[in-house]
Amino acid sequence: MKTENKKFLLISMPIVLIFLSFFIFILIWSTISTGGQHGQPGLNEFFSETNLRIDPYTKFEINTFSHGIISSENLEGELLMIDFWASWCPPCIKEGPILSEAYKKWSQKGIDFVGISLWDSEENILSFKERFSINYPLSIDTNGELAINFGVRALPEKFFIDQNGKILKKVIGPVNESQLNKILEELISKR
Repeated sequence: MKTENKKFLLISMPIVLIFLSFFIFILIWSTISTGGQHGQPGLNEFFSETNLRIDPYTKFEINTFSHGIISSENLEGELLMIDFWASWCPPCIKEGPILSEAYKKWSQKGIDFVGISLWDSEENILSFKERFSINYPLSIDTNGELAINFGVRALPEKFFIDQNGKILKKVIGPVNESQLNKILEELISKR
């Protein structure tokens, strides 16, 4: 081996090893610090009721596109359903018309809905609203703060909240009409 090649290897090898060590350290550190979870939520493709893993009196303030601010401090209806969704989410697209129709029925009975879209654009949200004739308030959670506060792990997820701001139930995955009706009837009967 030529002397020049040996010199090059002696100089470049430690630099390459330092770079690779740093890269591996960053990968290990990021995996540990996030608990192995990636940055965006996954998809809940199947309906399920699940246990609540947050404070049932989690405070929130939702700035909607057309209905002002909805907060845990000023709930007006008997119940509020918060739906975390996205216009690009296949299960959310599937349940879009179901939620739109359900709102027409249940808003007459004092139940409010609000949809909070994640990692989306206002343009896509408003297009989704028009496509499915959605009349309930919609919002966008651009930085994921609301989703984090509610412990959202995948889309769609729904939270049912009473007029005192207490979360009564959490549901993951898309709902069909009968599942949603059953949940809302059950919650109203307990009031």
